[in-house]
Amino acid sequence: MNTMKRILCLSLLLLLATVGPSLAVWEQLGVGVRPRVRRAIEELRDVGNIVNPAHAFYVDKNVTASGDGDQWSTAFKTIAEGITAANADTTGGVVPGSHIFINPGVYAENLTTMPYSCTLIGLGKRGVSGAGVEIHPVSGSALVHTADSGNAAADVITFGTQFINISFCTDTAHPQVSFDYAQEVLFDHCTFEQGTPGLATYGIYVKDAVGLDVIDCDVIISSSTDGFDNFLLVDDGTNSYFKSCTLVGNIIRESGTAISITTGYDATGSIIINNFIEAEASATGVLEAAGETHVINNIIVTGSGGDAISHTGGAIYTTGNVTNINGTSVWEVTGP
Repeated sequence: MNTMKRILCLSLLLLLATVGPSLAVWEQLGVGVRPRVRRAIEELRDVGNIVNPAHAFYVDKNVTASGDGDQWSTAFKTIAEGITAANADTTGGVVPGSHIFINPGVYAENLTTMPYSCTLIGLGKRGVSGAGVEIHPVSGSALVHTADSGNAAADVITFGTQFINISFCTDTAHPQVSFDYAQEVLFDHCTFEQGTPGLATYGIYVKDAVGLDVIDCDVIISSSTDGFDNFLLVDDGTNSYFKSCTLVGNIIRESGTAISITTGYDATGSIIINNFIEAEASATGVLEAAGETHVINNIIVTGSGGDAISHTGGAIYTTGNVTNINGTSVWEVTGP
């Protein structure tokens, strides 16, 4: 019984603190507020002011004109507007941590401003033109982060960015997604697709990364010769970091090397696990020249002359991979 009373009292206090009249109003109504109750209400109000729920913004390319982005009826017309609003959002005095909900459609945008600590969520069915959210610029990359050595804030602006259920597509010889520096960036249930077959160079090109996660994504190519040069290329970084990164549960079909991590990188703690990787002809499934990467439980299929896993450099940890090279299957049961 005492426990039930406490629960009921706490529920009442929470109601008073969030939707009920202020303390002053209660006192004007002649309702006494005991000191302990007063303190509890004030503390709950303080918590409500500090832990403010993240602001949600809405994007719909079909609206006639952009509104304030606070609801579907006043949605932004472009994703770039949503990102600008999210980065400026300090609702409740908190740092940006917003969500951007994007209505299905093809968005012909080159996104060059990264959302900071923000989640972009595409509605609809990904990978089906018109049924989901597709970022498909007329030319150039869909998403580009350029480092600014003179502005530290610009170099960490990608921190905590999440892309969920979004398709990326390009028609020119550029990476679909390019980061000079990616920290705690997530691609989850996204699709990477060639617009004009054989032109886009990379799906994801990253120079330096810490905590980059690519999870349950698909790479779509029109034929065995029309894929990317690499789906993921890690190269040319200032710090040569590819630390604590994860690729898990992806389906990657490539005419070139699927995953390429360049010599000299620090790949400590990075894991490539439970992916299906198909590299056509003489291409390589995983080219790991950094060391310290864990390659575990993948199915890797390559054509004639291609290596499933090619490694130079420091230690690499591999186990449980099923490799099929030119029709010959091998089950790898030990490592490194």
